[in-house]
Amino acid sequence: MPPPPPTKYGPVGQIQKVTAPRGPAVHLPPPTRFGPVPRPPASHAPPGPAPRPLQRMVKKATTAEEYQNSLGPIPSQVGKRLIIANQSIIYTRGKLSYGAANIPAQVQASNGMSYLAATEATTYARIIRSKIGNSFIDQQALQHPGLKPPEAQPVAKITEINDAAARAIAARKFRAGVCDDFASVAFFHLKETVTPDTEIYRLSLQVSADSFHAAVILADPGLDAQALRISDSAVVVDAWPTRAFAVRVVDWKYKNAVFTISFKGSDLSSKNYLHDVRQVWKGAYFIDGEPCYRRFGDDLAEDGNTYETYFRNKAKLFRDTPHKYNGETWGQTWDDDTSL
Repeated sequence: MPPPPPTKYGPVGQIQKVTAPRGPAVHLPPPTRFGPVPRPPASHAPPGPAPRPLQRMVKKATTAEEYQNSLGPIPSQVGKRLIIANQSIIYTRGKLSYGAANIPAQVQASNGMSYLAATEATTYARIIRSKIGNSFIDQQALQHPGLKPPEAQPVAKITEINDAAARAIAARKFRAGVCDDFASVAFFHLKETVTPDTEIYRLSLQVSADSFHAAVILADPGLDAQALRISDSAVVVDAWPTRAFAVRVVDWKYKNAVFTISFKGSDLSSKNYLHDVRQVWKGAYFIDGEPCYRRFGDDLAEDGNTYETYFRNKAKLFRDTPHKYNGETWGQTWDDDTSL
């Protein structure tokens, strides 16, 4: 008997040759006379290459929005801290609008003003610091019962807090500074806004044998320096880089530096510590109710003004007078573009 005529599927009794599909190997049932069995849906396909670690992904971010999108779902507490941190960075950059004195890109962008203004701010901070001394909390505890008693804080910590307060006041006046100044302004701003469930840590970091940095971290209360470095919920507030935005500590470019906690927000009961400092150092110049400002240096004697008026005029001069930039920078220069 002759064989039946072939059908559109091929000769009867024969099996079509099936070409192996491209892509990752998939175990399929043997083909039928009508062709290969359809491939399984993608959900059942073997996994492809493992996704890149988060650390590599966030390094591409150049803005706060890009960074947060790269994180994916995050705990609400971390999201809240990122928002607060970014708000503080915007505030700090607004107050120190000339920028950093030791990042060449910012010095050049300000036409040298960040360097010149930071130089004057350092002198101004030194004067403030010399008048408030190390007994500030003692004096304020007598006037403000809400403050912690003097014995609650060692002199070394009061010294660091008052150093930061003087720098913050001076940097805000002259609108420029270095990382210490940016961190100080951010710390005292956050002290006015952060809720008790979040601690404000003022950090000093040793990046290398001869390189140091300063920043603020928002994290859970009661952490030590080592715990801060590995906390998934700790967020960095560092307004110093050229394109600054908040990041988690575990993603931060300085996460491997040596952390030292200088002081914390809970070390102060006063929410507006800078206001209290201003009252103390200005009050130190009153005698019998009359203002008695000391002059500072021979340059003040020439115009007959008090040093407070002198520096106020200096600050206004920086704001109103263009300056020709000739390459000045502050000490060791850095090339920090973002926090990643």
